[in-house]
Amino acid sequence: MRKRDSEEIRPLAGGGEASGRRLRAPERRAQLLQTALPVFAQRGYVGTGTRDLARAAGVTEPVLYRHFPGKAALFCALVAVAEERLIE
Repeated sequence: MRKRDSEEIRPLAGGGEASGRRLRAPERRAQLLQTALPVFAQRGYVGTGTRDLARAAGVTEPVLYRHFPGKAALFCALVAVAEERLIE
């Protein structure tokens, strides 16, 4: 494991699978977007892996892949959300 993998990435409290509450698909997708933003901001696109993104959200990588085909799709969805906010 790279040293950077363990730095400052913590699961989201109360929203992960460990909490026992299973989120609906739209809620989970929103949670993944919300938790991915600070990870990308901290590490950059290249320095962020799907493992980092899943860990930050408190889910497994397969859960992440159920909602996004990969890291690029998740990043593009974040950009789309930012674009919508700017237009508003």
